[in-house]
Amino acid sequence: MNMTSIGSMLPEHLKNSKVGEQLEATAVLERFMKKAQEIWGKAIEQDMRPMYLKNKTLTIAVGNSVLAQEMKLHEEKILDFLNDSVDEAIVERLRYLL
Repeated sequence: MNMTSIGSMLPEHLKNSKVGEQLEATAVLERFMKKAQEIWGKAIEQDMRPMYLKNKTLTIAVGNSVLAQEMKLHEEKILDFLNDSVDEAIVERLRYLL
């Protein structure tokens, strides 16, 4: 009988579960903050916060409309960064909450 290790089964199981979706969403939020800090610096943490990922849309709370406009200008670069290490796009759209 062929035995399969739990370690080899776990990634596939997580991928198809709610836990896997939550882990993926958390990773996206962290990657977004990394890119935002790279573009605008550490001080940006006071003016924006990624909130949640739902239906391939990342919702971001933004402190002012000027920052939201600037983020819109960098949106393609941010989306490329968020999706560069995956086969299928995780984030297709950014949504800004003022």
